[in-house]
Amino acid sequence: MDYQKEEIEIKNLDHLGIVAGLIDEIGIVETINSKLGIDPREKMTSGILVKAILINGLGFVSRPLYLFSQFFEDKGIEILLGSGVESDYINDDKIGRVMDKLYKLRIKNNWQLEFEDSTGLVKIGASDDAQAYRVINFCDVDTKTEFRLVTNLPASGDAAVSDDEIRDIYRLRWGVELLWKFLKMHLKLDKLITKNVNGITIQIYISLIAYLILQLLSIPKQWGYTLLDKFRYLQSCMCQKSVMFIGLRR
Repeated sequence: MDYQKEEIEIKNLDHLGIVAGLIDEIGIVETINSKLGIDPREKMTSGILVKAILINGLGFVSRPLYLFSQFFEDKGIEILLGSGVESDYINDDKIGRVMDKLYKLRIKNNWQLEFEDSTGLVKIGASDDAQAYRVINFCDVDTKTEFRLVTNLPASGDAAVSDDEIRDIYRLRWGVELLWKFLKMHLKLDKLITKNVNGITIQIYISLIAYLILQLLSIPKQWGYTLLDKFRYLQSCMCQKSVMFIGLRR
């Protein structure tokens, strides 16, 4: 009996399958594509490239921009990014073009700004080649802090992004920064305790579950109300009998 030999190629997903699934559930790819548009001549949309950047950044062994293609060489890239996508499509030229379209930066207080009446844009900096951009202002009422964001996202047209949307994007991005910082500094996610895929997955889940418990936990008012206050309360009362309340809302 003759059997045909089939070549079997093994690719890794690791925890990146979870990351890709969360990105799909949030709808980041569709949002980016709706704002920047889809060019039929391109092999990969801008949304898919942003997804690749997020997956690389949330990988425990990430690669710099110019080595992105190497990062995905041994990964199940069609499962992570979509059918027909190849690692060669992710190069620094493509990344640069997308980053030029998606540009947003917080302005420092010591930067020189010059408003252009003709365009409604603001010139950033004092150099001769300084460029003019759209500037968004908003204030955090709780902290009484003013924020000024510069972006090249359009204010009009089919791909228009409103001031409120840009404010929300910045707020959500900063929330991710604070979450990751808390997980690394206080919930011990800065170092892996194992190199096993299942072990890494369990460690991530444990840290996230601990974070959610802190969110639900009620402690005596004199200790404070922030997550760090709750964390310090648990550390202080670890060897004592204490009453804690976790409220669940429908």
